[in-house]
Amino acid sequence: MEDLLEDRTRELRESEKRQRQIIENTEAGYFFIDRDGLFRHVNDAWLQMHRYDSVDEVVGKHFALTQVDEDLEQAQKIVETLLSGGPIPSGEFSRRCKDGSIAYHTFTVNPVVQTGQVIGLEGFFIDITGRKLAEKALKENESKHRTLIEGIPDIVMRFDRDGRHLFVSDNVNELVDLQSAQFIGKTHRELGFPEAHCALWEEAIRSVYDSGELFEKEFSFQGKRGLTIFNWRLIPEFGQDGRPCSVLSISRDVTEHRKAERDYKTLFNEMLDGLALHEIICDVQGRPVDYRFLAVNPAFERMTGLKAQDITGKTILDVLPNTELYWIETYGKVALTGEPAFFENYAHELGKHFEVTAFRPSLNQFACIFADITDRKQAEEEHEKLAAQLRQAQKMEAVGQLAGGIAHDFNNLLQVILGYGEAALDEAEAESPVRASVDEMLKAGNRAKTLVSQLLAFSRRQVLEMKDLNLNDVIANVMKILRRVIGEHITLEAIYGHDLGIVNADRGQIEQILMNMCVNARDAMPTGGRIIIETENVKIDQTFCESHSWAKPGRYVLLSMTDTGCGMDEETLGHVFEPFFTTKDVGEGSGLGLAMIYGLVKQHQGMITVYSEVGKGTTFKIYLPLVERAASSVGNKIKGPVPGGTETILVAEDDETVLKISQAFLERAGYTVLTATDGEKALHVFEDHTDEIDLVLLDVMMPELGGRAVFERIREKRPQMRVLFSSGYSMNAIHTNFVIDEGLQLMQKPYQRTDLLRKVREVLDKE
Repeated sequence: MEDLLEDRTRELRESEKRQRQIIENTEAGYFFIDRDGLFRHVNDAWLQMHRYDSVDEVVGKHFALTQVDEDLEQAQKIVETLLSGGPIPSGEFSRRCKDGSIAYHTFTVNPVVQTGQVIGLEGFFIDITGRKLAEKALKENESKHRTLIEGIPDIVMRFDRDGRHLFVSDNVNELVDLQSAQFIGKTHRELGFPEAHCALWEEAIRSVYDSGELFEKEFSFQGKRGLTIFNWRLIPEFGQDGRPCSVLSISRDVTEHRKAERDYKTLFNEMLDGLALHEIICDVQGRPVDYRFLAVNPAFERMTGLKAQDITGKTILDVLPNTELYWIETYGKVALTGEPAFFENYAHELGKHFEVTAFRPSLNQFACIFADITDRKQAEEEHEKLAAQLRQAQKMEAVGQLAGGIAHDFNNLLQVILGYGEAALDEAEAESPVRASVDEMLKAGNRAKTLVSQLLAFSRRQVLEMKDLNLNDVIANVMKILRRVIGEHITLEAIYGHDLGIVNADRGQIEQILMNMCVNARDAMPTGGRIIIETENVKIDQTFCESHSWAKPGRYVLLSMTDTGCGMDEETLGHVFEPFFTTKDVGEGSGLGLAMIYGLVKQHQGMITVYSEVGKGTTFKIYLPLVERAASSVGNKIKGPVPGGTETILVAEDDETVLKISQAFLERAGYTVLTATDGEKALHVFEDHTDEIDLVLLDVMMPELGGRAVFERIREKRPQMRVLFSSGYSMNAIHTNFVIDEGLQLMQKPYQRTDLLRKVREVLDKE
């Protein structure tokens, strides 16, 4: 009996071991929580799904840790239901990961029972984030697709093999008393359409699926419009396996065209009496290029400006010499076969688009009915232009995010290079060849610093010192410098707007914008020319915004710069604000000047646009929001010698090389330096030396705790503690506008030794 009991115990242990192995090795995320809702175990798959590094980060924490706020109440109800013996649920949930991102999972949850008591809950998650994101993208694509479809007059449908509707354009309601949504998932037969109609559609759809070829036919339908004749096309849509996966149906109302064909003789007589049909009749003797005009109606004359007496008896090419031979051959096909044709054409000489119905009224004649669709075509082209502008703006935003994302790491590297370079330069002897090498290294580092600064400006990650300014004053102050920059061969003129409004802007960045624009204008006029800078108050209304996708309504101060240079073609204009795009020769430009201007304008909540034609110069227009406050400005300060000190400074910086060089700078100046490589360690050091520390230098972005969080904790203990921030502005960094907003001090990486020492002294001496 004892042996049997031992065997049974061993089997149970082996079973539990196998079960644990299955849980740990499954791709599904497993969790176990106790009756208090605290995690007691999760497997590796669960950790990976939720972006956690170890079980220790989760065990002992409440299950609300991973709940999305809007789902927390529902999750709590499920837990309470299960703990009280309620039904076992399953479904889909959104979950919050450690990094703040949202993931989507399906789940099953079961109560865990021991000795008749529910001791907790266990469950499994399967990650469906990819599917959810794909569904979201699909919905967005469907929305865009529907927008395009609704812009055309044809009735558009999509079917599966069984003839069930997958998509129906909204204009179907003009034909039947059904909304487009009522069609989805149903066949025409299930919707109650006539039997003959259903049989025709079912057979046609099956034939397209089987053959993979286009099907075209005309059919009549009795609906809300009365008897309507449709030109009907079924177009196969192919899947990845090369076989039809759906069928697209396009039905075009050709009732009027067919009526014109049936009643041709009456229409012809009315045409000659002045009926407003745009119609011509041609003789079809000889080859298609020899077809001659027999008659045109007055409406055709009014539409085209061509007179009947001037074209009668002449060939098509005599009247419209730029007509493509393809269309003439189409006319010939109509004349020879008697099959009508319906198409669109563009008359170059008239500058108009036409919808053309060509048919043969008699054996030796063919006729064309023209509908002027120029306005519609122009609207479609304008819509495409606006769509292209939107795509360009999205591309610029994506590039800006990339630029901002890499700036932090570059600035940290440059901080080390420039810092140790300065230290080496101080120690090198005056005549040492090493000194010259280090000096060149520092020059290259500073050029790289400028490039990164321009990238930051483009990506809108710069911290701006915003003040109320009058742009007239800013321009007047930099005119002398601008004249030296552009040279004597170019005339520079400023036209100042009267009673100019006030803008809230960073003076230094506005001056940088003016400088870069002048340099670009100068380079476009190597043999001389003229630059005009203008300011004025403008108001943009909704009507203007409807035709200019980049515009936002409001009151602005407009800063314009016009040059008489070589100008730009349309292709160049499409790339002009992109980083590293340049038309200059290799080595003559970084391609960041206009990109920087673009970023700075956007960071000022402004707008920028450019107008240019080849050989006719270029005009840049910058719109900055107008404010209703008086401008204030502070003159430039004269920098004195860099002082040191004997105070104690805590430096918190996650990049160890930057930390070492900062420590070296400060210690050489006489300061006592305490260091920490993350936010948590910084707090520990501060607690150990609270009464000794005079100033804390914090990196804005650090692991464990960022600079802002450390700052707030320190201020709780010592409200008057002096704090100085530093940052290189990563895309993922905590936003640093709070530094300026709260009147704090910020050092932007990479900084030089003198800049650091001067800023430290400034903060320490501040009353």
